[in-house]
Order: sequence, then C-alpha cells, then structure tokens
Amino acid sequence: MKPGPLDDKTVGEVLEDPELVRQALATLGPFTKARLWMRQSRRFGGWTRAQNQGLSDEEAHAIVQMHYPSTIWDALYEADYKRRKSGAPRSSLPLASALALLYPIGAATYIASYTPAPPFIAIAGYGIANVGYLLFAAGVVAGHFRIFHLEKRWHVLLAAAVFFSVGTILSNIDFR
Repeated sequence: MKPGPLDDKTVGEVLEDPELVRQALATLGPFTKARLWMRQSRRFGGWTRAQNQGLSDEEAHAIVQMHYPSTIWDALYEADYKRRKSGAPRSSLPLASALALLYPIGAATYIASYTPAPPFIAIAGYGIANVGYLLFAAGVVAGHFRIFHLEKRWHVLLAAAVFFSVGTILSNIDFR
C-alpha cells in the first residue's frame, strides 16, 4: 500500500490543520462519505432531541456518545463541517469572479466608443445588463459569485434577474 500524507500524523495534528482534514476526507470513497454523512445526521439529530428535552450540552453530548460512539472519521467530518460553516471567506479576493467582471466592463466600454456616443444611462444600463448575463452564467455553472459575496445558487440567479431587469430598463430609456 502506498504511504499517504496522513500516515505519520496523530489525530490532534490532523484536526488542527484544515488542509490535513481535507486530505483525510478526500481519501474516502463516495459511499463511505454518504455513510459518514448519514451517521453525522443521526448524531446531530440525537443531540437536538436531547437539547429539546431540556438537557444541557454536556448531557446531550453524553447521550449521543452512548448511542453513536465517536470515531476519528466523526471528528474529521465535524472539523471540516465547522470550518466550512464558520462563515469565514475562502480568500481575500475571489480572483475568478473579479476577472469575470472584465466582460461587462469591456462591453460597456465598447458601447461607449460608438459615434455618436450614446447617453451615459444607456451605457450604464448595457453594462448592468451584461453583469446580469454574467451572473446567470455563474449561477448555472458555478453556483456562486464570491466577489459580490453570493454563495448560494439561488442568490446568484436572483441577482442575475435583478441586474438584467434594471440594465434592460436603463438601456432602453430615451431622453430625446
């Protein structure tokens, strides 16, 4: 068997480093991950039921441990779950989303270069409508657009509809 990156690590060392937690969970197959997710769902459900019955955190934890004794994989899964749900941004600058915004900026700049130049509101509307197109593509393909802090697919698609609608309205206003 080929030695892995976790062979010489202790459980505590793995739990302290988020990258090692991801590496450990990446070694699992899809069915093992599904079983682990189901087990964590049962553990969380047991803890919630105990909490709803008025037990303290320690008592609820003891009941969960009695019914579903903790394993190393439980600890790894919980550590990864807490890391993902902490609300911490994934990076300081979401580069892919930022670079994708060059498309609507370029489109608005191109429209502004027409002679005679269209009114500013039409140029802005065209750029905003193109942001809507971009958000729709990002919502379908990636499900997030992090430069705008949109982490859920439905948030991105809703923003796409709003941007496209506002951009269409602005680009079709005629002041003549």
